[in-house]
Amino acid sequence: MALQQRTTPYGEPALVALRAAVQELQEGDPLTPVTVLVYSNAVGVAARRWLAAHGGVAAVQFITTFRLAELLGGPALVRQGRRPVSTPVIEVAARAALQASTGLFAPIAAHQATVAALRSTYRELRHVPDPQWGALAGRGSARAKEVVRLCRSVQHRLAAEWYDEADLLHAAAAACQEGLAHELRRTIVFLPQRLRSTERGLLEALAMHGQVLVLEGHVASGTIPEVEVVDTSDADEEVREAVRLVVAAAHRGVPLHRMAVVWPHDTPYARLVAEHLDDAGLAWNGRPGTALRERLAARLVLDVFRLDHRRGIRRADLFALLAHVPARTEAGAPVPRQLWERLARDAGLAADADWGPRLTQFADSARANGREADATAAASLQAFVASLRATLGPADQPESWAHWAGVALQLLTRWLGGHRGIQALPVDEVEAYHRVQAALDRLARLDGLTGPVTRAVVAETLEAELDSAPGRVGRIGVGVQAGPLAFAVGQVADLLVVLGASEGSLPAPPPPEALLTDADRAVTGGELPLDAELAAQ
Repeated sequence: MALQQRTTPYGEPALVALRAAVQELQEGDPLTPVTVLVYSNAVGVAARRWLAAHGGVAAVQFITTFRLAELLGGPALVRQGRRPVSTPVIEVAARAALQASTGLFAPIAAHQATVAALRSTYRELRHVPDPQWGALAGRGSARAKEVVRLCRSVQHRLAAEWYDEADLLHAAAAACQEGLAHELRRTIVFLPQRLRSTERGLLEALAMHGQVLVLEGHVASGTIPEVEVVDTSDADEEVREAVRLVVAAAHRGVPLHRMAVVWPHDTPYARLVAEHLDDAGLAWNGRPGTALRERLAARLVLDVFRLDHRRGIRRADLFALLAHVPARTEAGAPVPRQLWERLARDAGLAADADWGPRLTQFADSARANGREADATAAASLQAFVASLRATLGPADQPESWAHWAGVALQLLTRWLGGHRGIQALPVDEVEAYHRVQAALDRLARLDGLTGPVTRAVVAETLEAELDSAPGRVGRIGVGVQAGPLAFAVGQVADLLVVLGASEGSLPAPPPPEALLTDADRAVTGGELPLDAELAAQ
């Protein structure tokens, strides 16, 4: 059976069309199972609530395409002994492919920006059919040919033991050939955005054994709502005004879950919106105001691992670190940062080589002048730095991933005061600690994929892992929704506040794709979006 495609205006008309599609597929029996594939879980919650309030809904499940692929294709991949790939795994494979290459990227193979760009491009190319890979290698630029070669190398390194989203979608499509469960024989694809080849393949496989109806959204002419433009002096005042609008709407009786505040980029809006909504006492859900890598546990590990990367442990760098993360001595006592910093200045300490001789000289002088407390404090500072050096080792010393994960966990446990100290932290920081701990556990399992690495590589990989899942605060559908512009897709809001509407921010500039140009992307026949399409997404 072929895919059925229909169009509907965005907003409430789309939900009316969804209700009609559900009724059509249920054929008069409200208990007939129907699956609705949604762009995000938030869209699913909003759609389910609307259907429940407008005639009721039963036997309808709302899931994302990725979740459906997990349910259908995951078991087969697990039986093959393969594991789900993660950002660190792809990053390690990309770094190894670059290091082994003598081609175009050899001079910049060690740069983190090169690794990140290859990782991103690899993920994008994984959803492109093989003929388009060949077209890109055959008719693309010299750089595109090298990118294809490197991505093939990454794929070869991962294929035996790991699977990614593209593998899941392929496996899910193959599983459809064995027949569909009853609840998957009637499927609605609600307001899909740009469908990749692998996603289209799954929908076509579903359509071969059941009914698949695609409801594509469009902006109907004459339906643009009234837009009020508010000018402000800076981002902080902009967010204050947004919260005032939300509060005023709430006083008029608009439910909080029917309001949204969105922005084109997280900096500075994610933090400001979270702070001002909390200050106003408003319930909200969406993008956290503080990124995971900015939380205490993440900052501690990342900053300590990078402390001596360039010029050794310098006084200014160490005390800048101690000013924003807690630290404890080997005995478990909090470090006297202010006292240590004063003594280090008095001792004339500045560079990495000064910690031993300058502090020893200062302690001897202080003891000779009867300042025993200063002498003892100088000795404790010297011991702290020596212990830190021993824990970290030389900056350029490669060690196993498991070793560095152990070092990071040791630092977290000691500096945060063990289990009792960690549990005394604010709830958000405790949750962040556990997420960082889980990320370190995943890094510890990378030794089978690559050899020893330096601390700098571990820090870059950990940061990429922490950034790969921005997270979400609050409960979907409870309170004001706050997040990037993409959060508004498929939502029906009585009040939508768009921040950052200034030249250069909205419309957003094309993402910094450093590896494939528009000319290269055009060779794939639409399988890879052009820069303008990426910006629109």
